[in-house]
Amino acid sequence: MRWLLLRGLIREQRHWLGFPAFFQARVQGPDETPTTVVTADLPGFGTQNEAPVPDTVAGFVDDLRQRLRPVLSVGEPCGIVAVSLGGMVALTWMAQHPADFVAGVVINSSLSDLSPVWHRMRPANWPKILRAPFMGSRARERMLLGMTRHQGNLDEDADRYAQIARSTKPHRHNALGQMRAAIKLRSPERVDVPTLVLASTGDELVSYRCSAAMAQRLSLPLRLHEGTGADAAGHDLPLDAPDWVCARINEWVQTLAPARSPRASGDQ
Repeated sequence: MRWLLLRGLIREQRHWLGFPAFFQARVQGPDETPTTVVTADLPGFGTQNEAPVPDTVAGFVDDLRQRLRPVLSVGEPCGIVAVSLGGMVALTWMAQHPADFVAGVVINSSLSDLSPVWHRMRPANWPKILRAPFMGSRARERMLLGMTRHQGNLDEDADRYAQIARSTKPHRHNALGQMRAAIKLRSPERVDVPTLVLASTGDELVSYRCSAAMAQRLSLPLRLHEGTGADAAGHDLPLDAPDWVCARINEWVQTLAPARSPRASGDQ
């Protein structure tokens, strides 16, 4: 089965680092076909650096559906795994176009009507976010990694992320546009696509309570990574705990019926 992976606020597909290959080698969809992975950038970053950022998350969905039509073939079962702002996009997408996916995984995300702003972004990070646009690329990326990661060589990854930023210089107005869209997104009434919610209690950027509120509101299964100390995982859960993420997805996928995509019905 094919899986689409989406990153979050002011991130792009290169920030997945080695996770797509790791995921492809370890996750089996709800059928016996080989797992393949597709990554895509949200409007305003990465390959879409010069694209306008829509005013709403629904606009992100429209943009992605248009761009990915050549890749996500009608009639082919497809899942989506998405982090943070990408999770908001995934929820909106599955609510509006349920025939596009047979499974979804939303990681460390939040919704405006379910969680207070101090849960959606912990107050200790507010001054750092305000300073970020005025910092050099390497210093900014190291600061952001300190907010979102607990595991790995963060100095080495900051160098890699700074190189990404220098090769495709992000625009401040695009970052603000993504933030505006995220801030005002409300919960859909329902999500009919089978969806798993994952969150980390060690997330120092967004409280895991946001994911818990989302799961409760939409009656979705929730799994929490509760590691502490050397086993802690932060906001970027797939990079901090890739084995745990893939194991939880595999466990959950086994509870689903074999994937037979309704996309062949011609939902456009």
